[in-house]
Amino acid sequence: MAENNIINNIIDTEPTKNVEINQSDNIPISVQIPQNLQDSETAVEFINATIINKDNGISTLSLNNSPKLLDVVEIEEKLDTINSNLENLNNHIHREISALHVKFDKLIDLLIKNQSNIIEKSENDPLKNENLERDIQQIKPLAIESDINNLEKKLCNEEFKLAFIKVMSEIGGTTGQKDGNKISYLLMDRLFERQLLTQCSWTGSTKKKEEKNNKIAFFKYNQIIEAIYKIIHLADLRYTIDDNIAF
Repeated sequence: MAENNIINNIIDTEPTKNVEINQSDNIPISVQIPQNLQDSETAVEFINATIINKDNGISTLSLNNSPKLLDVVEIEEKLDTINSNLENLNNHIHREISALHVKFDKLIDLLIKNQSNIIEKSENDPLKNENLERDIQQIKPLAIESDINNLEKKLCNEEFKLAFIKVMSEIGGTTGQKDGNKISYLLMDRLFERQLLTQCSWTGSTKKKEEKNNKIAFFKYNQIIEAIYKIIHLADLRYTIDDNIAF
């Protein structure tokens, strides 16, 4: 009786909320939850509540399986799944990047190997190559658009292209240690009249309103662009295709 009085006193001193629960034996049970616990957002504070049946008997009801506690468990499981997926994605990205590095290194090695063979291939027929190289040396700087078109057609011939690269590589050499930017200017002065260069742009568009006609679109001359790149790259191995386009 003393214990019951103590518990009843505790219940009576705090604001409570009564909840009716129907048991299988049809005995109604009232659950009294203190007001300070009703407003709490922490599931752990709802673990125990005082139950009073109609015979004034007192017992304790465990609320360990409360919905809030189950929600926390489900959230933790979902977070674990997300973390696992992120880790797998991170590992996949690292593998793909490593594979790209390997492919890029192989591409660079192949490019360097091909360039190192340029001079050797051009010397297979000394007399013929000598005459071809002499003709290339006598080429004057291109002055009009038709000159660019003619050079583009000639460079489609692999033999002419090799001889052209060999002759023009005398400007910067083939050590790979020179300054690619400086060699670029020297090479462009050798190949083009400056007046013609002012009439060219990468896409052919012009930013000046007073210029009614479009400029010469240089991007379409693939053979010339490739030859220029190889000549400069022989002089400076650091020189890239992107540098060539930007120039």
